[in-house]
Amino acid sequence: MAGPATPFQVEVWIEYGIGVLILLLRIFARLMTTRSGIWDGDDYFTILVLLFWTAQLAMLELIGIIDHP
Repeated sequence: MAGPATPFQVEVWIEYGIGVLILLLRIFARLMTTRSGIWDGDDYFTILVLLFWTAQLAMLELIGIIDHP
């Protein structure tokens, strides 16, 4: 069982939440403006960034758990 969250973890999760909200709003706005479903490269890159950012945060959490038993 993990102990209380460190200030670093709190900061990272808050930044992640704000960033994901912004990215999801961007994707939603793009879906509403391009009804044809044709996206540009930056739209696909946004999805890729979201996936990599989530993976990075998950790895940081695992490193924190393993490093501090």
